[in-house]
Amino acid sequence: MKKIFLFFCLAIFIFSCKKNSNSSGVPPTDLLYYLSSVRTIGPQTQIIDSFIYDSNHNVALLTEYVFDTSGGSPVSDSIRVVFNFSTNSLPQSYTFTDYAVGNLNDVHQLFYDEKNRIVEDTSMSGSGFVNHFSYPANSITSTLLFDATSGNNQVDTLLLANENISHEVIYYPNNSGTGDTLSASLGFGFSVYPNPEYNPQIAGTVAPLLYLLMYDGFGGYYDCISKNAVNSIYGFRDGPPTQITYSIIPDAKGRVARIVHNGGPGNYGNVFTYYP
Repeated sequence: MKKIFLFFCLAIFIFSCKKNSNSSGVPPTDLLYYLSSVRTIGPQTQIIDSFIYDSNHNVALLTEYVFDTSGGSPVSDSIRVVFNFSTNSLPQSYTFTDYAVGNLNDVHQLFYDEKNRIVEDTSMSGSGFVNHFSYPANSITSTLLFDATSGNNQVDTLLLANENISHEVIYYPNNSGTGDTLSASLGFGFSVYPNPEYNPQIAGTVAPLLYLLMYDGFGGYYDCISKNAVNSIYGFRDGPPTQITYSIIPDAKGRVARIVHNGGPGNYGNVFTYYP
């Protein structure tokens, strides 16, 4: 189902523009920077997410690479997502490739509501993969059927507060087949720094899709929904409750350059690079 969990939400449990002149030295959150890549660094593992944009500043190409030596020998894999756009700047489909498993050029059709929010992602391959998105008050829910069967599903709900993801709950089918079981319940705290991955052009349209693509890929850091950069995570994921805090390290332009896991090895966390 999942290969490597999202660092920002789950893997941390394993891994243990221009500058504004305000007095805090922190740029305002309405400034937009175009992210080139994010490196998620953990023990014997590195995940690299890279982004290429079209002339309308939409994410046109998304790639994710994973390098893992935790099993004793090096393992690598990559996925590639190519978005196909219509005249209204919303992607009407995307082509998904996971090279290691041989899933090549799987075309997914996308559907939107009257507010241009993503509501359905359907594979055209005949696999039965379909992801339904809904938007209850102050939340986003994804109900994903990996192969059109209720025994292989994922229900992910994001609760929103102050334009950030305040809480996430995830359900999977239990082993007895009697229903879904709560797998994770995570809360998030946020800094005053702008989230490097936030883009207002996609936050209200395809952001939930991009979030889930990375989450169900190799688990890179990809929260393009929240306006601010995360600085704490608390809750549980198939284990005892825990809490982790992070330090934000800006670059010379006041953008987030690194998010560092406090209390862990100094190089664990996320490294962000930007287009000039």
